[in-house]
Parts: sequence; structure tokens; C-alpha cells
Amino acid sequence: MAGCIANQGVLYDRFDKVVLLSAPIDILLGRVSRRDNPFGSRIDDRTKTTSDVVAFEPVLRRGADDEIVTTAPIAAVVSEVENIPAIVR
Repeated sequence: MAGCIANQGVLYDRFDKVVLLSAPIDILLGRVSRRDNPFGSRIDDRTKTTSDVVAFEPVLRRGADDEIVTTAPIAAVVSEVENIPAIVR
């Protein structure tokens, strides 16, 4: 499951782990500029992406059990996710 919403913390106890998938802002901006969705192609979109990361990533990090920086190839990131040990809440 992936996504972000203001009250997502109320759902965390329903999951074995909460994992933050993060990337440096330059990587994120490059990714949104290359996708088929038009969001990310305008300077306003890039500004919003940057401000959202600055505002919300620290909050998401505090609520996460683990963090994986997604600068590696996708197969390596998936392997990292699959190898996170489960915790008992």
C-alpha cells in the first residue's frame, strides 16, 4: 500500500511495518519530469514537489519503522523491502 494523507497515522497499527521510500529531491524532480503524467513538467509543479518534501517527509520519517532510499535500481529496492524483518506491535 502506498500513499499519503493527513490522518494516515491512525492506520499504522494495522500494518506489520511502515516503510518510508525516499529519494533526494533532485532524483524526485527528475522522476516526475520524465513520467507520462503532465504533473512535474511545469515550474509550479516542481516547486510544489519540493515544498511538499520539505514539509512532509520529516513527519513521514517519524512515523516509519524503516526507511529505504530509492536511488538504487528498482530490483535492489524491492529486495530491500522484501528483506525487512517483521516486527510485532
